[in-house]
Amino acid sequence: MAVVPSISQSLYSIFPSQHRDKVMEVYNRIPGTLVQFLKEQDVVQVINFEDTLNIQGNLGTEKNKNWDTFRMDLRSSIAGKLTYHKIKGIKPEELSDSISNEYLKKCPNWAKRDENLSAIVELNKTFSDRNHRYVNAYIYARITEECEDNFFYTNMYKYSYYVSMDLKGIVIDEKRALELGELVSRGVPEAITIIEQNCQLTWGGFLKKILS
Repeated sequence: MAVVPSISQSLYSIFPSQHRDKVMEVYNRIPGTLVQFLKEQDVVQVINFEDTLNIQGNLGTEKNKNWDTFRMDLRSSIAGKLTYHKIKGIKPEELSDSISNEYLKKCPNWAKRDENLSAIVELNKTFSDRNHRYVNAYIYARITEECEDNFFYTNMYKYSYYVSMDLKGIVIDEKRALELGELVSRGVPEAITIIEQNCQLTWGGFLKKILS
C-alpha cells in the first residue's frame, strides 16, 4: 500500500530549495488559505499494465546477461505504457531502472535453456518534477524470463512483465507556484498578507482540505 504524503511534505519537496523554508513558514501559519491559493489537486490513481519483450542474448560460456539490452527494452516499453495511461510526473527511465535493478538482484543469471525464471519486485518510491507534481507510488512488478529450447549458440529470451502502481500525491497550479516563489522572496509577512487578500476560505473549506 502506498504511503500517503502529507500536504506539508509534498509542498516542501515540490518547491526549489531556496524557497522551501519560507513556503513552509507560510503553510504553518495559514495552511488552508495557502492550499486554496495554490489550487492544489489530489492525485489518487491505480494503474495496471503488462507487456512481453523478446531479447536476443548470447549465452556464451559464462552465461552473462546483456543488461543494457534488457534495461533499454524495459524502459521503452514502460515509457509507452505511461504515455498511454497519461501519467505525468513519473520519468520512465527512473521507474524502469528501479524495477530492473531489483529484478537483476534476484535473478542475476540468464535462464537456462527451456527454463523459466520469475521474480516479484515491490517498491515504495517518490517522484517529483519541475511542473509542481509530487507523487508517491507503491509499485508491484512481476517479471517472468523464459529461454526457448533450441540448438543455436544464440538464444531468444522472452520477458513478460506485469506492473501495478498505486499513486497518491498532489499537483499544484504552476502559475500560482511561481507567484508564491516571488512572494516569499519578498518576505513571509508580505506573502501572507497578499495571499489572504486573494483568498477567502471558509471554515468548512479549511477542514475539508486539511482533513481529506
